Amino acid sequence: MAKVIAVEDIQDGMIIAEPIVNRYGQVLLAAGVVLSQQHATFLKTWNIRTIKVSSGTEDEETSEISEEMRQQILESIAQRTSWTPRIPIEEDLFKVAVYHLAKKMSHSVKK
Repeated sequence: MAKVIAVEDIQDGMIIAEPIVNRYGQVLLAAGVVLSQQHATFLKTWNIRTIKVSSGTEDEETSEISEEMRQQILESIAQRTSWTPRIPIEEDLFKVAVYHLAKKMSHSVKK
């Protein structure tokens, strides 16, 4: 189960329960990102006031990605771009891309 907290209350190690989007619908941080105080500063810059974090009290639905699917996603991203993440926020963006493509792939498999 997730709980809503104020950005000021972020503690290192908390995990985002849902993707955080800005007012333009752009994903700033993906679900599953482990938070730090740097993320709090980043979110304040975007005027994000509250977020949902995993409470860890109940079994939550996890979207585990198999190693095979992860490799397919990484190859797909490599074909589309020559970009390599260098700083933490870029690594988070990379995780968003992997999460998005995994979700897209799992939906196409279920149909």
